[in-house]
Amino acid sequence: MLYLPTRFVSLLTALILVICSQAMASDLPPMVTSYAEKPVQGFNRQVEAASKQDKKWVRQAESISQHYAGSQFKLVRTVPHGNVSVSYLTRIDQHHHKQILMILMLEQSGKHWRLNKAMVSWQCKKGQHFSTDPCH
Repeated sequence: MLYLPTRFVSLLTALILVICSQAMASDLPPMVTSYAEKPVQGFNRQVEAASKQDKKWVRQAESISQHYAGSQFKLVRTVPHGNVSVSYLTRIDQHHHKQILMILMLEQSGKHWRLNKAMVSWQCKKGQHFSTDPCH
């Protein structure tokens, strides 16, 4: 496993978010000002086991993303860039009246995929800004 300095990973993540959010098809791309990371290790073990069983859902970044996020999330777009794909998924939380954005970063090595990072952010008001600020 490759270990990179935390600051480098943070800068790289921010750069990828900016580049990929600009690639989304909308008048104004979402602006993510903060996000919470979700665990991915357990899910990657599921992906590895499913790959060994030749399950269909582990063959494409889109289906892996949907499997991780669950049926309440809608896949908006997956942006491939070399061997890395970034998926954007959304869902509306009717109870708290907010839109939730999940951003998944996947890496392909040969025929195998790995989820490198899962981030979640939400939007309390209309507009393009997503953050982890509490909704009032």
